[in-house]
Amino acid sequence: MKRLALAAFLVATLGGCTLSSTASDFHGLRDVDNSIPTHINSTHYALQLFVALPFVGDASLKTAVAEFTREAKELGATRVRIVQSDTTRLWWILPPLSLIFTPSWTNVAGDVLRPERTAPLPPAVQ
Repeated sequence: MKRLALAAFLVATLGGCTLSSTASDFHGLRDVDNSIPTHINSTHYALQLFVALPFVGDASLKTAVAEFTREAKELGATRVRIVQSDTTRLWWILPPLSLIFTPSWTNVAGDVLRPERTAPLPPAVQ
């Protein structure tokens, strides 16, 4: 019973959320076209119904890419380069319950490219 309560708590708190992290310190190195890169790693969590239907949140690749590019625009990007994407569905974790309510997540990672004239100075390394 405690495990079921813990699973319900995790679904309620993590279902439908997005966790992102960025890395901007490339020690002065530039992209091939002399852009200042920033790397974004974004993961979208959801609870799906019958493995494929969105129930709490949406962990589809379409939604993950849209969120990734929204964050890239906030950073001043003029271009992005997605280097990796992956979708995981845990239908096998606790059958038959997980065949009905399926935890899933989609990860999108890539580089945000900003031209020199619009790129802010990188933060000082301490």
